[in-house]
Amino acid sequence: MAVLQKNNYYNIFWGEGSQFITGLDPLGLKASSQGIYSLLLPGITNVSNRIRYYSFYCWLFNYYFENIRDSNPQKQKDFLRKADFILVLLMKSFEPATTNITGSLVAEEVIAKNSGDYFDINEHAIQTGGNKTYFANPFGAFGQFYVGPMKQLQLIKLNKHNQYLCTEDKDVPEVSGEALGKAFKESVGLEVIKVFISTLEEGKLHKKDMKSLYEKFSTSAIKPNSEEWKLILKMILQPDDVISSIEGLDHKSNHRKESITLLLESYTIQDRVNYYTLLDGIYSLTLQDGLKNNDTWNLWFLYTLNDYYQYAAGAIFYSVLKVLEEKPPMIPLTSFIREICESSLKIFLAEGNQKKNDPIEAFVNNESKIETDLINEIDQLNRQNKPFDTIARAFKLFFLLHNSNQAFLTDLKDLTDTFPVLEEGNVLDVLNTIEDYKGDLESFFYDYLLREIIYRHHYNGIRKMRGNQTSLKFILEEGTITFIGNFDFSFSSPRLGTVEDVMEDLKLVKENQLTSLGKEILIQLEKKE
Repeated sequence: MAVLQKNNYYNIFWGEGSQFITGLDPLGLKASSQGIYSLLLPGITNVSNRIRYYSFYCWLFNYYFENIRDSNPQKQKDFLRKADFILVLLMKSFEPATTNITGSLVAEEVIAKNSGDYFDINEHAIQTGGNKTYFANPFGAFGQFYVGPMKQLQLIKLNKHNQYLCTEDKDVPEVSGEALGKAFKESVGLEVIKVFISTLEEGKLHKKDMKSLYEKFSTSAIKPNSEEWKLILKMILQPDDVISSIEGLDHKSNHRKESITLLLESYTIQDRVNYYTLLDGIYSLTLQDGLKNNDTWNLWFLYTLNDYYQYAAGAIFYSVLKVLEEKPPMIPLTSFIREICESSLKIFLAEGNQKKNDPIEAFVNNESKIETDLINEIDQLNRQNKPFDTIARAFKLFFLLHNSNQAFLTDLKDLTDTFPVLEEGNVLDVLNTIEDYKGDLESFFYDYLLREIIYRHHYNGIRKMRGNQTSLKFILEEGTITFIGNFDFSFSSPRLGTVEDVMEDLKLVKENQLTSLGKEILIQLEKKE
């Protein structure tokens, strides 16, 4: 069997050579959530939590082109990798609990085994064949995690030698990479800069120098109201230039700035837990008061709505696989789906007077709980290993989502016409299917399980295949289904966790509360709205 994708054929072989991998989105439903938060928080990713890396790399590029000036791309890669590894050794030596420091596992191992006076940077940073280094990407942490966001924020660009360099003030309307790099240099100071460069050139990090280097280079050492601090804050609050890359949009927006303002406001909520307090609050307030005349708010509402849906769909898929796992290979697909339907329908109907052959409209407005209650129940039932109960609760959540959002469907469609961020199979597709469905409840269960769970996963898995590597969780063959493996379903990660880390590093937040500086910045942001 061959798959045609992007004008290329990829052969699929089942057999001894097949490699089954976990995969991240087996139903392809997180793609819509990812499309929304990528629009709302450009230049920030789920793996770029430490904002000072941006100014650190800008300083490194400034130094490279002012002092080294070697046009060999490999020379720049080695330079970056050595600087990276020096920083990770400093962080893991003095701030071992700080997360999202790339290369931490190797650094911790190196630190634990080293009993000498210095660390050999070249040994663990420079790629020389099969040696074990701190990170595989040729450009190190920069190449893996920061090059994309820094391009989006217009901090860096490529020259004709395929080397990265900073943008200049004349290149950009707001914060240039050159300016941010100079501000980092000013924050650190020339004396400590000289020690760092000497360490980098020698390839040895002497332990006697580590404390002074750490105090100035730490990712958490951004001084409030310093030039570096001001430029970082200005950078993340500037207009979203990346917006112009989406087809059909030719205007600037401030989604990132408005999202950061919403997040800072959430720290004033009593009993705030994390950013889910913000998302659940946006959802519940919108159900109460309606959509706002604010695209950022409405897009976060749509994100939350879609993520509630994809979480419930993921729970159904996980539960279906749990049942399939106990079955022998190559059982008839239709009889398997019928069994899932009968068992979950029995539980679904146990709390009411309806019957499985009642029309679907008898159920769509029949749920009195709120969404987060059903989500918590889905989680608890799954933990109790009750797959049919989990499926039943997930279907109840589908009908509740329809009931709660029926009045918004037209406006949400208009929103997604303006911002085309949703993929096929998103929550609006499903809610419209419920709205228009003409069959009874049993038929809806069966159709959904077959089309939106079994066939959707099979299509999604085949679409992502390359040769013999697949994330498929079952094999469909001649009307039968055979279990391969399962996966852990979850909510998507909307980059707000990264923004929380950034707010802490900028000293706007501490211990889940706004600092006095954070309150001051929030007042300024709210005045400008």
